[in-house]
Amino acid sequence: MKLPACGRRSDARRGGGGRRRPRAPGFTLLEAVVALGILSAAMIVILQIRAQVMGVGAEVRRVADAQREQEMLFQMLINGALPNPRSDPETGVTYWEGRELGGDYRITRRLVEVSNPVYGQLNAEMQPTVYVVQYTIEFKGRTSEYFWNR
Repeated sequence: MKLPACGRRSDARRGGGGRRRPRAPGFTLLEAVVALGILSAAMIVILQIRAQVMGVGAEVRRVADAQREQEMLFQMLINGALPNPRSDPETGVTYWEGRELGGDYRITRRLVEVSNPVYGQLNAEMQPTVYVVQYTIEFKGRTSEYFWNR
C-alpha cells in the first residue's frame, strides 16, 4: 500500500483522485459581511454629513431672516413709516423706540465724520472728510449699523 506523499493528504480526503470541485458562482459569506460593513460605514458618514448640512442651513436661514427684518425696519425708517423720533436732551442723540415685526426695536441716529470717497479723484476743491448719518438698529438681540447721506 502506497501512502500519499507529503502535502497531498488533503487530496486523499477530498476523494475523486485530487480533483477540485468547481467553485460555485456568487459571494462567500465573508465577502458579503465585509461589503455590508463598508456600506454601513458609508451610510453613517453620509447621514452625519446630511445632518450637519441641515443644521447649517437652518442657521443660515435664521440669520438671513434676522437681517431681512432689520433691513425692513431700516426701510420703514427712511420712508417715514415709523413714529416720530425722540431726542435725548443730555446727549442730543435722536432715537426711535417701539415694536414692529414682532419685536422691540431701538434706532439711534448720529452724525459721523467719514473719509470722502472721491477726495483726490476729481480736480475740484473738496474736503477730505464728509459727514453722514449713522443709524444703529437694535432689534431682536442683534445690532446693525447703516450709513445714510440724508
